[in-house]
Amino acid sequence: MKIELVGPLRRIMDVSEIELEVNERTMLVEVLNRLPEKVKKHVLKSVDTVSPQIMILVNGVEVKSIGIEKVYVEDKDKVVLIPIIHGG
Repeated sequence: MKIELVGPLRRIMDVSEIELEVNERTMLVEVLNRLPEKVKKHVLKSVDTVSPQIMILVNGVEVKSIGIEKVYVEDKDKVVLIPIIHGG
């Protein structure tokens, strides 16, 4: 699965995308917990809570307002992590 990093998250990792292997339909929160620690500490407030500073898109749809505990992803999906305040 491709996870695109935007703005400061991109600078933190020095890459624009991270690839994580997702073998089957998986809860988004589980995928986010597998992020490298340098990024995860900015994305997650706790194990199951996204930071209020981050917007999450799955296949172009904002999903944080739905509740990440209700969102499932597959290997073919694209996740984008966008800090609320970000650069171009």
